[in-house]
Amino acid sequence: MAGTTLSGLSDRFGKNPLDLIEPARAAIGGGPVQVFMEEPDLYFVGGTLGWKQFYCFDSCWGPGITKPLLQQLLLAGDIAIFRGKPDALRQAILEKLGYRFETVMLPDGGHQSSLFGWNYGPRTYGPYYIYHHFQR
Repeated sequence: MAGTTLSGLSDRFGKNPLDLIEPARAAIGGGPVQVFMEEPDLYFVGGTLGWKQFYCFDSCWGPGITKPLLQQLLLAGDIAIFRGKPDALRQAILEKLGYRFETVMLPDGGHQSSLFGWNYGPRTYGPYYIYHHFQR
């Protein structure tokens, strides 16, 4: 029961999407850049910065990244964003499609909940690994 309570408390505490705007502007920029991502936390930021966004609502990045349709969508993109370092399969497919690792936005991962000095739950944001499409 304590774990469930702590998990629930950690879901939204410390989250403020406005905190992501300037790091995202510095890492990616603004305007009509085609951005592919799986993080709902960045959807608001992308809209604010004017990105043309593809958001993978049903975790299609996992095994779905091997599917031709998703790869066609990636080929039309400029930027791909992952929360955490992509696994070897994702990295290999991104490289095959012409993407190259560019930077990590919020490498420390943002705020993490704590209780009596014990950290628990996920960090509020990031780290976000940014890949740039160079073969367009």
